[in-house]
Amino acid sequence: MDHRRRLHDRELLPLSRQVTNAADEILQMNQNNIHEANDRARRQAAGAEQRMYIFLLFGAAIAVAFMLFIGKWILHPIKRLIRSTQVIRDGNLDLVIPAGSHDEIGRLSEAFNDMTSSLREFRRSDQAKLVRTQDAAKETFTSCPMPWRFSTSMEKWRYRPCQRRICSG
Repeated sequence: MDHRRRLHDRELLPLSRQVTNAADEILQMNQNNIHEANDRARRQAAGAEQRMYIFLLFGAAIAVAFMLFIGKWILHPIKRLIRSTQVIRDGNLDLVIPAGSHDEIGRLSEAFNDMTSSLREFRRSDQAKLVRTQDAAKETFTSCPMPWRFSTSMEKWRYRPCQRRICSG
């Protein structure tokens, strides 16, 4: 037993202490690695959170800019088209709406221009017909010297023969 004790004290106890010390060192290294990994993960999470807020603000800025440009690209041409239709409705058929683009709004503007051109042509042809009708009526009535003549025997107005053909149909 004495031999065992000496063996224990001389060989096993120092070896046990070495193993315990090595295990403590390994445990300490693991704890340090865990703390470092935790700190690194926290820093990465904080950086990711900052980037998320930056992207969120950037996205909001893009959305606001998009809304402003929507007003310029879509709403402004539509408002211009509405104002132009009101001017056309008031009788100004000489207005030409600038198309400005080849999208739907531009094609609608071109359609309005085609419509006002047709209305202008229709108005001109109607005016020309009216002028021809007025000229014909004027020529008809001026070709006879007096449309009425006074008859003393009957004491009333009578049609002259040329107006009788025109006026009686």
